[in-house]
Amino acid sequence: MVDSELKLKVAEAVQDDVNKGIVRIDTTLMHEVAVRPGDIVEIEGSRVTVGIADRAYPGDIGLNIIRMDGIIRRNARSGIGELVKVRKADIKGAKKVVIAPARKGVMIRASSEIFKQGLLGRAVVKGDIVALGGTTRRRTTFVHSPFEEIFKMLDEVDEDVMGLGFSDIKFIVIDTLPKGAVIITDLTEVVFNPEAAEMVEEPRLEVNYEDIGGLSEEIKKVREMVELPLKHPEIFERLGIEPPKGVLLHGPPGTGKTLVAKAVANETNAYFTHINGPEIMSKFYGQSEQNLRKKFEDDIEPRIKQAGEKIAKAQFAVYGSQTYPDATFTLRLSYGQVKGYLERGQIVQPITTLAGAFTRHTGSDPFALPDSWLKARTDLNLQTPFNFCTTNDIIGGNSGSPVINKRAEIVGLIFDGNIQSLVLDYVYTDTQARAVSVNCQAIIEALRKVYDAGALADELTGE
Repeated sequence: MVDSELKLKVAEAVQDDVNKGIVRIDTTLMHEVAVRPGDIVEIEGSRVTVGIADRAYPGDIGLNIIRMDGIIRRNARSGIGELVKVRKADIKGAKKVVIAPARKGVMIRASSEIFKQGLLGRAVVKGDIVALGGTTRRRTTFVHSPFEEIFKMLDEVDEDVMGLGFSDIKFIVIDTLPKGAVIITDLTEVVFNPEAAEMVEEPRLEVNYEDIGGLSEEIKKVREMVELPLKHPEIFERLGIEPPKGVLLHGPPGTGKTLVAKAVANETNAYFTHINGPEIMSKFYGQSEQNLRKKFEDDIEPRIKQAGEKIAKAQFAVYGSQTYPDATFTLRLSYGQVKGYLERGQIVQPITTLAGAFTRHTGSDPFALPDSWLKARTDLNLQTPFNFCTTNDIIGGNSGSPVINKRAEIVGLIFDGNIQSLVLDYVYTDTQARAVSVNCQAIIEALRKVYDAGALADELTGE
């Protein structure tokens, strides 16, 4: 019985297959979906793309993996170690394919025939990133396949393309005719736009793990420390451990430190910015900090703003008016309940007392109480609730907002969120995120017995 699709784990390609549009699958698995070497397969991660199937290497037989290079992984929106669906593609010969440089600001003047030769035999869908070259390698893969004849007019195309210096430049497929998955043949009209089209977003870095040689152990460690927490934070949450907050790569110049960082950013779809020490260092007091702030404002803040706009549009498309709005200088209500949470396998209680403040007093920052509090200790009711946390979704600007119970009584004032809530600017979950408030009982107790402001306390309580 022939299955409709396979679920395979993504592995990195060997160097010989990089930028060729080829994926390698165990022949036994290919038979399960009626695929032979040289057939085109559809690969579905977070996005659907296509590739040319070829036999797996002997060492990969029985591993249930699909080897693909960084470009195909990018096109499929998948990463190494993730599962993708693989099935035989309904492929058509392309009548027309429109491509453009994938990076804004790049302009190329060359004959469309050059690009046709460099992409001959390449299977693409609209929106794919491609690189020229690999035609000779694809020609070998297509031996005894229905597409073998498309190469008869060409000879040693790769060397011509490499000589023109286009092999390292990435292009994006703007449109195809017909729609869907197509293969570029000798009859295809390839139209090249010399400038990046408006629809093209700024791509990720053009550095993949396959581009780095001799650092396999280092890449493995960095992937565990950086890529795994970014892609699968639920693993660390389930185990109750904190992922690394940063990684320091050290070594002599030219050993691949920056390349490794770029590759990880590319594979995790993260933004990468490169700062050289001389760019920010200065002999003048405060100038280094100012230079670093300017770098952040010029490079990082615009990306954060753009991402926020996209997330807001996506949220509104899904939830509409069913969720809380962003801060717009209008009344914003948030509903929640007093509730603790689990942190590193330990239950964090939702309410603290004044006694806890004295228990944690060490005499040095950040756990040093003022002398006025220490003198008033014997007068205070130490069982008075001090702070409490709730599941309210708060944002910057909520500090000082009143917390009201179901009887419309003010029971506290918001003053912060716990550290787990700091990353939830766009999508909120109350698994651990909490709003932290000071209890009104603690305020009144402190006004009367610490600050000698009994008249103010009476006014607030209506006494």
